[in-house]
Amino acid sequence: MLFRVVPAIVVLQLVSAAVDLPQEWTAGEASLWGGADLGQCGFGTQVSKSFPFSFYGAPDNVLYAGGAACGACFEVKCTGAAGAGTCDCTKETVVLQVNTEGRARADDTPHLQITRLAFGSMISNNLNKCVDATIEFRRVDCPYNAAGVPAAVDFRGGVSSAQFIPRNIAGFGTVTQFEMRVSGSADWHNCTRYGPAFTCMLPLFWKAPASLRMTDPVGNTVTGIDVVTNTDSGEATLNFTANFEVTTAAPVPASTPTPTASPTPTPASTPEATPTPQPTPVPPTDSATCISTSLAVFAVAAATVIAF
Repeated sequence: MLFRVVPAIVVLQLVSAAVDLPQEWTAGEASLWGGADLGQCGFGTQVSKSFPFSFYGAPDNVLYAGGAACGACFEVKCTGAAGAGTCDCTKETVVLQVNTEGRARADDTPHLQITRLAFGSMISNNLNKCVDATIEFRRVDCPYNAAGVPAAVDFRGGVSSAQFIPRNIAGFGTVTQFEMRVSGSADWHNCTRYGPAFTCMLPLFWKAPASLRMTDPVGNTVTGIDVVTNTDSGEATLNFTANFEVTTAAPVPASTPTPTASPTPTPASTPEATPTPQPTPVPPTDSATCISTSLAVFAVAAATVIAF
């Protein structure tokens, strides 16, 4: 199920389309994080048998930028212990994908919360002795092209609107512009970003098939001709036939780390840090859309987050 709906207070948040992520090695801190499912980016359950191999990161609120960083990839390496712990850093770097927002930044130090499998690949000692580490990280290309994975979107339609969440985005991993062209029209409708999703306000009773066009931060585009075949297909994942090319970001290491089992943890008194859930933004809608889908897509419970 792509969109989980629970009646709740609705919060509207317009998000900037671009986010400035470091492309050079940048010092920061990381914390061991136990979860990744139900992330705010809407990617759903963890992907373990292909990229990102359950290697997920939850960046602080500054890096997350209200959802504009969803799908971006970071290369991370451990440099030492942060706080009272002991961290025996390996020489491995790991490549993570952003799938939710982490803790708020306490000062000027960037912070990432990293899933156990990825964290364990950077640390050789027991993870209960190293739950906080100093790191260096940088944004890198997401290697979906290497595996032949096309770009995709999660789609939900309505009588006068449509909502999309980009996923499996190669290169930058993020999309700054999203456009839609409906059947019978030569015009591209520019869609607005709210959190991780784009909402397209369309003519009443728009018709399929419809085409989609996504643009990355450096102007590269990927177009899916007639990829939307139904105006209200409920909840569906739509695959393009291509993906973005590599960008000017640092390339993913030639040998992307293969997930390995981390040392078996023993009971510890130090709790794992967990990202603080926040209300998921909901796009503006007209009355017809509210009846069909829009409020249902973006409403969220106080203790529940969107999952795809």
